[in-house]
Amino acid sequence: MIQFLRSGFTTKEGELDDARVSAFLLVLTFICNTCYQTYNGHAFDMQNFGIGAGALTAGLGAWFGIRKDN
Repeated sequence: MIQFLRSGFTTKEGELDDARVSAFLLVLTFICNTCYQTYNGHAFDMQNFGIGAGALTAGLGAWFGIRKDN
């Protein structure tokens, strides 16, 4: 199981890929911030969540697309 998770964050040569780690942390932070705000009594706004998730997806897709070595 650990080898499977490690393979998601490393390159073909076995080196840690900073883009994959950063993308994971960015998405995890986005989800945690949304949960935190909802827990503190703020209304969950599906439109704002979708706009933020779409922006994250577009940015990460561009980041990985520019690199061309994935």
